Amino acid sequence: GSGLGSRLLQELRDEHPRAYLLASSIAPFGAGELPLAAYNGTLALATLQEHSDAVLLFDNASLMSRLRDTAAAAAAAGPRAAAALSSGSSGRLCLRQIDDHVAACLCGLALPADYGGAARPQPFLPGQLVAAVAPLARYKLLELSTARGPQAAPPPS
Repeated sequence: GSGLGSRLLQELRDEHPRAYLLASSIAPFGAGELPLAAYNGTLALATLQEHSDAVLLFDNASLMSRLRDTAAAAAAAGPRAAAALSSGSSGRLCLRQIDDHVAACLCGLALPADYGGAARPQPFLPGQLVAAVAPLARYKLLELSTARGPQAAPPPS
């Protein structure tokens, strides 16, 4: 919602006015949620726009679609690949899978990475990200995605 996260972001900006603040947010579904979800989302985005340097925005509908496509491709690839992505006996996607995907995207961005045989992994520098992809204050909504490699199949039981 727009309450606690917005307040926390405002406090962080007040305490650290010169630090780069990157926020991540998941936009609600377009329909089927609370009637006031659109207002909460609008208020939250206004706060993010005002107090952060960049916003990594994820869309619930896009995430669900992407994960369904991944699950369908895994099912077509065979039972081992499908088992690695299985959400349980129902075969339906769950919020944990969405959370895992968002976490993988954020980890892929923020964790140190080895760029072509560097002597040591390079740290994530938020200032470089902001300068490269969101240098203008009005254009700071970013979409983040990741390509997941093949996952190991669960051990046979």
